[in-house]
Amino acid sequence: PLRARRWPRGAREVLACLLERHGAAAEAAWRDALHECGVCFETKASLDCVRLAKCGHTYCVGCLAAYFSSQMADGKAAALLCPETACRCAATPTEVRKLLSADDFAKYERLLLNLGLAEMDDVVWCPRSGCEYPAILHEGREGRLATCGKCGFAFCCECNLTWHGLTPCANLAERWRNGDEAARALLKEKYGEKLIDELQSGEWIKSNTKPWPCERPFFPRESYSARSPRHAFRSKLAHLL
Repeated sequence: PLRARRWPRGAREVLACLLERHGAAAEAAWRDALHECGVCFETKASLDCVRLAKCGHTYCVGCLAAYFSSQMADGKAAALLCPETACRCAATPTEVRKLLSADDFAKYERLLLNLGLAEMDDVVWCPRSGCEYPAILHEGREGRLATCGKCGFAFCCECNLTWHGLTPCANLAERWRNGDEAARALLKEKYGEKLIDELQSGEWIKSNTKPWPCERPFFPRESYSARSPRHAFRSKLAHLL
């Protein structure tokens, strides 16, 4: 009865048991054998080698550690791949920990975390200097309000300034002035035609007028050009002034 209870009764249990036994036997055979490093081509004992779990390729500890260190120096820490040219399998964090120094492994972990957060649509970074901690968008990728999970700073993810509610961003004019056609089309879609028209008018007045003691804008004669698309608006404004 005890043996019957221990024996797997379903097909999946039998398959899992067989795979486990096969893996244990293969690992024991690998430990007892000598291996040729795929980098230096020297034959070494299993104690001096590492077999990557995802692909099964074997390398000596010194060669694989040096290879991963060079990858880290080249800025490829996020994808420490098998040295085999045709293999695209990445090393597991456990394998990387055994081969890298403590400082390099900490850098490796940070880069993996940053990559994972970059793929999340509802995560941005705190703009405060010295913090730069992940912050969650309250309304997902379509929202603007974000709160830092470390310092609690609530900010607008578009201008990176303190949260200002429904009021347009303080740097909206600068973003319009420096943006390309795609960026301007996105601003117009988000803030509406009316606000963008007011913004354009303010930008035109700022660039085509000069301050006077009476604090009213002065329009130089050369700015009255009929070729300008806003000639009618400027003429009307000049008349009112």
